[in-house]
Amino acid sequence: MPPLYEYECSCGNEIERVCSVKDHKPRVKCECGKMAVQVLGFAHVIPDIEPYRSMVTGERIKGRAHHKQHIREHGLIEVGNERLPPRRPKPMPSVVDDLKRAFEETRRR
Repeated sequence: MPPLYEYECSCGNEIERVCSVKDHKPRVKCECGKMAVQVLGFAHVIPDIEPYRSMVTGERIKGRAHHKQHIREHGLIEVGNERLPPRRPKPMPSVVDDLKRAFEETRRR
């Protein structure tokens, strides 16, 4: 995914552009006609995962790439990343039926 570049114009407009590194320009034209200057934004860095021991094979998984390869090789799914079918809530019993059941249970005691 190409990086996001942020620019600021002297008129107060802020501009965001997504483009490849080779197409990046330090200044872009603002809609007011002036040149907007690039401002330094925050880098979006995802750290690597901590090493862990596989519960399937016992081997040490050293990083994110190794983790993904291990999941593929063993037909595993990552909890929280699987696509689940939509759930339909179970219909609630009617209040009358629920009260009847409660009365029957108390009579049996």
